[in-house]
Amino acid sequence: MNYIIIAALIGILIVPILIAYYYDYKSNPKQFSSSLKIDLVDLKKLLRWVILSLLALGINFLYKAVIPFNKEHGIIFNQERENLGLPLLDETWYLDKDHSKQFTTYWWKNDVEKGLFKKEITYSIFDIKAETNYYKNPNYQNKIGNSSIYAWSIYDFSTTSTAYFMDNPEYGFPFEPKQEKTIEIPQKVFNEYLSE
Repeated sequence: MNYIIIAALIGILIVPILIAYYYDYKSNPKQFSSSLKIDLVDLKKLLRWVILSLLALGINFLYKAVIPFNKEHGIIFNQERENLGLPLLDETWYLDKDHSKQFTTYWWKNDVEKGLFKKEITYSIFDIKAETNYYKNPNYQNKIGNSSIYAWSIYDFSTTSTAYFMDNPEYGFPFEPKQEKTIEIPQKVFNEYLSE
């Protein structure tokens, strides 16, 4: 129904223009032809602009559709994860397509009370860049009296190293205004957080 209305509106706009061109041609065909040649130059400029615009949009679409070249690091990447000592994905995980972007994918696991609940995989143009694993532990959170303390590990594929981080338990206290929100922690502290 909407297409019929749009076609009718376009027809209402175009038909009078075509009728005017017809009467202009009938009144003086030579002048009409010479004015049409001038319009052809403008038409060529417009056509060139349209082609360049479509080319730019096509390149942008192709860039978003194809890059990164290798984005297959979901469940089928588990063998490599196992070799690197990283946590595996299984059927209980789901890919969050709403929040995932061109160079970042998010995997979530529902109903996790303690342990690994989120994976963030970042990509460069050609391959995987890093994998971040997010953990929560209500026992640790209750022990320190802060329910928003999470820990995460970041495995960097270019350096083949893992860094460990945690929300700073002292962040936000009134007498500690210069505290960082997150802190890098040694693997021992990270393991203690997980086993608490």
